Amino acid sequence: MADIDTERLEAALVELARQPTMSAFSDLGRSLERSAYFILGKLHRSGPMSIGQLAEAFRLDQSTINRQTAALVRKGMVERVADPEGGLARKFVPTDEGRRRYLAERDRRIAGLRGLLADWSAADVRRLTELLERFSASVDAFRRRRSD
Repeated sequence: MADIDTERLEAALVELARQPTMSAFSDLGRSLERSAYFILGKLHRSGPMSIGQLAEAFRLDQSTINRQTAALVRKGMVERVADPEGGLARKFVPTDEGRRRYLAERDRRIAGLRGLLADWSAADVRRLTELLERFSASVDAFRRRRSD
């Protein structure tokens, strides 16, 4: 990759990082804190997870995940259950309320993205998605190599 391309990419990532959160793309506002949305989304996509699994997935300290999940438990959005696979660790699952609020927030974000990308072709949206998924996988792989 040419150096000028790397410089453009760095500048584009800085610009993207300074943009408002995804929920700002919707006029409907935000119903969940950022960490709540991320945790509920991960549980929605991956199924029951323990504190350790969530900490590993987000590359955060277990004490941070413990505080975040405790807040979600207090708000009635997640609950701890016995491991469905018979393990010793208790796992978190979204409650009906947590699932409802996560899906409502996700739907708002998707609607906002649709409005933002209304003048993009389906092929361009698909390509952007593929490249972002690839970039994210590269970031994860790089971080794993550095932590080994």
